[in-house]
Amino acid sequence: MSDLQCAARFVLVRTLPANGLRARLPGPLAEERLAATYDAPVDLDELADRHRGEAVLVVGEHGFGPAAVVLVEVDADGRRVTSWPDVQ
Repeated sequence: MSDLQCAARFVLVRTLPANGLRARLPGPLAEERLAATYDAPVDLDELADRHRGEAVLVVGEHGFGPAAVVLVEVDADGRRVTSWPDVQ
């Protein structure tokens, strides 16, 4: 992974709900502008190089426990993970 000046933000969801993604995302993510969408599995470090300073949606099993929605921020300092287990 190259030196990231701006964090890449990954919104990881297990599935896309029939009533729309925005209805499922928690408060701070509801207005997130998504630059791209990928189906899991993906290499987050590789995608972080490609999407510096952007937010990306990843759909599928995310490997961060039982949470419905997970935000992973990747930058030069590593990864920060925030999860929302009870998102409807």
